[in-house]
Amino acid sequence: MRLTVFFIMIGSALSNASAQDLIPYNKNEKFGLCDIHGKIKLEPQYNDISFFKPKLNGYSIEKDGKFGLMNQALQTVISPLADQPIFGSGEHLIAKSGNELIYYDKNYKETQRRQLNTSAKESGLVYPADYPQQSGYSREEVLKMFKEKFGNKYKAVELNVVSANNTYFHIESFSEGKRKSEGLFLPKTKTFMLNDGQISYQSAVWIPSKKCYYIKIKQGNDKGVITHDGKTVFESKQYSYLAVMPNYIAYTEPGTTTGTIAFYYMISSGKSIENEFSSFRYSTTVSDQGKEFEVFSAVVENPDLHKSAQVFIGENGMKYYDLDFVK
Repeated sequence: MRLTVFFIMIGSALSNASAQDLIPYNKNEKFGLCDIHGKIKLEPQYNDISFFKPKLNGYSIEKDGKFGLMNQALQTVISPLADQPIFGSGEHLIAKSGNELIYYDKNYKETQRRQLNTSAKESGLVYPADYPQQSGYSREEVLKMFKEKFGNKYKAVELNVVSANNTYFHIESFSEGKRKSEGLFLPKTKTFMLNDGQISYQSAVWIPSKKCYYIKIKQGNDKGVITHDGKTVFESKQYSYLAVMPNYIAYTEPGTTTGTIAFYYMISSGKSIENEFSSFRYSTTVSDQGKEFEVFSAVVENPDLHKSAQVFIGENGMKYYDLDFVK
C-alpha cells in the first residue's frame, strides 16, 4: 500500500512540474494552455493568460477585464476579481479590487483586506521590475587593455571606446580629422576582434543558448554572421536585410530587393520560419523533458478585417493559435 501511495505522489509531482511549462494558446481570441507540441491542456476560455509565474506559483488569468489566479493543477484558486494582475509581496499574494487590497497566503486563503488611501499615492501596486546589475568593463579599462596589446600599431592616432549597451565595445580611431572603426571588444570572452582589409566587424550579440557571441560582419558588399571563434553561422552574401538578436536572426534572402524581414532563423533549433507577423520577439523559455525550449511572442493581422491578435510561436516553428481571421 505504501508503495502505491509513493508512486501516486511521484506522479503528482511530475504532473505539477510539467504544468509549469505550458504555453498560452489563442483560439479565436480566447486563451487556454497547451504543451510545446500544441496539445490543449486547458480549453481556451479567458481573455488572457500568462506563462507560469513562480512568484505566484500559478498562472495569471484575465476575464472580462478582471484578473485572477490558477494553480499548477489548472484550478482557479482566486476568481477573476482584481483590477490588475495579482502580484506577490513577501509571504502574500495581493489582489487590488477598487479601493481595496485583498491579501492571500501561499495556500490562496484570504487573510485580510485593507482600504487604500485614495488621497495619497500608494506604492507596491504593480509588479516590481527586476533590473540586472550592470557589470563588466568600463570604457577606460577597455581602452587601457587595447593600448597595452596594440599600442605600438596605433601610436599616431587618437583612440576612443564606445559601449554598446554593455554587450560589446566599439574601438574607434581618429586621424587627420577622420573617424575609423578598428573593431570590437567582447567582454565575456575578453576578445578583441580587429578589422582588416577583408572583414569589418559590425556588431556582436551574446547568445545564451550557444554560450558564445554571434558577430555580424561585412565583407565588401556582403554581410554574414560568425562566432567569436571564427565559425560561420550565416555565410557572407548580399542580404538586403540581416539583423542578429539574442535568440534569432532576422533576414531576407540574397537577391531580393526588399529591405524588410522575410524570415526568422531560430538560433536554438536552427529552423527558419517565414515572417507572417507585424511584430516578433523572444518571450520566455520553458522546459521540454529537461531541455530548454524557447517561445516567441508575435502579432498576426488581417488588414482587410482590421483585426490583430497576440500569439505565441515555438522555436521549432509550432504555432500556438487557431484564428479564423488569419488567412
